[in-house]
Amino acid sequence: IVSRGFIYVKENEDMMARLKKIAEKSINAHLNDKNIDWSSLKAAVRSDIRSSVFKSTNRSPIILPIFLEV
Repeated sequence: IVSRGFIYVKENEDMMARLKKIAEKSINAHLNDKNIDWSSLKAAVRSDIRSSVFKSTNRSPIILPIFLEV
């Protein structure tokens, strides 16, 4: 997770760790399907992270999930 101009990462390491866990949980929920729908995966990660960030900060940053298929 990369933050640019939203929060100072070193002061919010606990928040960043929480967001990583949320993203991982969301990704794993979609990877159980044999056919991965990349757009729904991105939308789910974006939605889950956005709601958590808003609850913590009352701000709505731009969230850009980027996945590379290996």
